[in-house]
Amino acid sequence: SNPSPSDNYGPATEGSPYRSWKNARIDGGGFVSGMVSSTAPGGSLFARTDVGGAYRWLGETKSWLPITDELGPCQVESIAADPSDPKLVYVATAGEICRSSDLGKTWAIHKIPARMAGNGDGRCVGERLAIDPNSTNILFFGSRKDGLLASEDSGTTWIKVPGFTDLKGEIGITFVLFDPQSGAKGQASKTIYLGVDGDKAAFYRSDDGGMSWNAVTGQPQGMFPNHAVLAPDGYLYLTYADQGGPGRT
Repeated sequence: SNPSPSDNYGPATEGSPYRSWKNARIDGGGFVSGMVSSTAPGGSLFARTDVGGAYRWLGETKSWLPITDELGPCQVESIAADPSDPKLVYVATAGEICRSSDLGKTWAIHKIPARMAGNGDGRCVGERLAIDPNSTNILFFGSRKDGLLASEDSGTTWIKVPGFTDLKGEIGITFVLFDPQSGAKGQASKTIYLGVDGDKAAFYRSDDGGMSWNAVTGQPQGMFPNHAVLAPDGYLYLTYADQGGPGRT
């Protein structure tokens, strides 16, 4: 018989589907700092590493394919998968935003005025690079030291978003998250969330497409949010930390 929900999430009994775990062979060096699953129909699963480039999961062979060898030694700061085109993926690395329309076989490389450190503290925070799901030509990149940047031409050119300078240390902005319910297809999302390792508030919200930002009230003090996800029912879930890691404890 099929396992019940309690089998899926309860103790690891003989019949439960998650009874045993193994290491996933990836053949890449360094630390696997993040994974991104494309929401486009037929989309792929991607992994980024701190010193070993980026990879795509091949379901038919149950193996990981390196997709950034063309870019040379690669410290990947962030990955973004286009939510409407399953073949379109971006990586942020070494002061560049690299765009591929063929799942990483070839890359177009564009400079961005932001310092990156894919092998630095805070490498395992959320995705700093994000695509507006309602208007996929719009991308935001939250940097470590150079503020928030935006592109309206699919990552080709970038400008700094005014009015956001609350950055400190080595981590800076930890994630950018668009709310798809705040826009419509072909109309840019208005609500965007931002996590920051900043001097004061750590979690921000914009309701005007990123032109202005307000600290969310009631947030934890002395910590910063490192990941966030919007559930289908509209609830926003966050995790917090007081250190960047993995180099610090």
